[in-house]
Amino acid sequence: MYDKIQVSVGHKAIFGYGISFEEIISIISRYPAFQWLDLAAKIEGFLTVKDRKILNPQIFLAQNLLPPSTIRRLCNHSANSDVCFTLGQLNYLRKLAIAYGRNNDQDTELPMQFADISKALLSVQDLHNRFDVAQGDRFESFCQFIIRNGYLNSNPDPINLFFRARKMYIDLAQKIIFRDGKSFCDFFKEITHLEIERALSLNFALVNPFFQNKEKLLFETTIINPRTFFHELLVNPTVGNSIIDTMIIDFVCAKEIIMKELADNPEIAPLGYNLDIFRKTPLIRLDNGNLVCANLSCLLQKITQNLIWVPKIIMNGLRKQESDELVNRLTDYRGILFGEYIMQLFTIMKEKNQKIDFFYVDPDMTEDHEEVGDSLLYQDGQLVIIEAKSRQFNESFKYTGDWGKDSHFFKELINKASKQIQCAAEKIKKGQVAALPFQPQEIKRIYPVILTYEQIPMHAKMQRFVRQKTQEYGYLIDGIFAPIEVIYIGDLELFMDCSDSLTLIELLEQKNSSDSHASETNFNNFLTNYLGNHEIISNGWQLDQFKHFTDEIVDPNLIFKN
Repeated sequence: MYDKIQVSVGHKAIFGYGISFEEIISIISRYPAFQWLDLAAKIEGFLTVKDRKILNPQIFLAQNLLPPSTIRRLCNHSANSDVCFTLGQLNYLRKLAIAYGRNNDQDTELPMQFADISKALLSVQDLHNRFDVAQGDRFESFCQFIIRNGYLNSNPDPINLFFRARKMYIDLAQKIIFRDGKSFCDFFKEITHLEIERALSLNFALVNPFFQNKEKLLFETTIINPRTFFHELLVNPTVGNSIIDTMIIDFVCAKEIIMKELADNPEIAPLGYNLDIFRKTPLIRLDNGNLVCANLSCLLQKITQNLIWVPKIIMNGLRKQESDELVNRLTDYRGILFGEYIMQLFTIMKEKNQKIDFFYVDPDMTEDHEEVGDSLLYQDGQLVIIEAKSRQFNESFKYTGDWGKDSHFFKELINKASKQIQCAAEKIKKGQVAALPFQPQEIKRIYPVILTYEQIPMHAKMQRFVRQKTQEYGYLIDGIFAPIEVIYIGDLELFMDCSDSLTLIELLEQKNSSDSHASETNFNNFLTNYLGNHEIISNGWQLDQFKHFTDEIVDPNLIFKN
């Protein structure tokens, strides 16, 4: 019922034999690199931006990209044989295309043969699968598999990303002083020469081609000509480029980096998982100046969730100490905004459903003048203690799943957060917190929740692993604590759509009272399953938020020429 894993098949599984690395390179080198990059971008857009008109995107893609003989073999392979296009496969193909695709005829398109597309895609999937096979099947290896697959295949949730960026970096940022007596909005304009509202609207226009009708998208180019892309808008191209330029890597530079990566034994390196080169610069500038999207998920995150890092363009002229200071300030500022956004969501929850109480404990309300959780929810003897974590994790951790690559994963996310929750619970139970709407002795159950800014893979066994680690640290062992829950902010936004029908505490109670599979599954899986089984109708909160985004950001700022 929960946490299904589908393994994608490659050329060897379908045809019974693999294709050598040399032959793969031979196929890729027949065509200009930009054609492979454009093809990968179109497939990724198709897989990432959902279209309800097409029920099975895998079948649709196969029918449009693969020869009939391959489709027949694919259909006879297994029940899961329609899963044949993956984001790891596309990332691997992109890297091979940049390294070995033709680069001396950027304006010349060659007719791509279905047989070549099929062989390239399926054989690259074999290469991508090899890394997982080499890792073994131990429980720890499986958890690492879940991490790297989760980071690679997490739903970028583009609509939520845009309205969350509006709330955090425009609405809330106006109220909080960033530095030198300025708001972040002032600081952003000073660096980029653009109002942040205009920048966000231009960013929305930048990814809008991926939101178009899928049947058209598959056969139309996604390559951008920056000289004409905004030509219908009233915007100075130089000013518009101040945003785009922060997201670009030149093709030659990308090739140099990827060739170095390929030299480290491509058969066992995590090439398909490694998004390091695309994370900060998700657009590749071709020799003719045009831009191709190297990774849609990275682009979406850069222009919304990580919009705060755009001013880093000024760091090139800073000394290391000054640059480090700016990074720390931006990081702290993002944490403040994230906490404010969470409190705003909980305030709305309470307005929608009076059965639940929400409150934030100011440090001055405690005897030691220290914070007690980032937010607290209470209902009928049940208490939720929220710790918000805005930290984003190292790329090497994300593409290997090896937490040894990022000591902060367990140190910051699990150890520190669980300790903070336990300390908050002890203060509350000992009566050291003033003005609470309940008596400490009334508490029957405490739900510890870590709320994250970045999506963190929490497949069932990963959830179990985190809970085991929490106990090893010696925290949240008392029977009053429910198992710790790691929830991504996007999933909390999804819950807002049903917050008038049930409270978050009622949902957590259901999640931890039915069976172990429900308890250990990630919050999103349980929520969507619960909503479907109970036929709860959405109150339209998310749609309203996106309408606010279009009404307040897109429409006033994307001004078209007459």
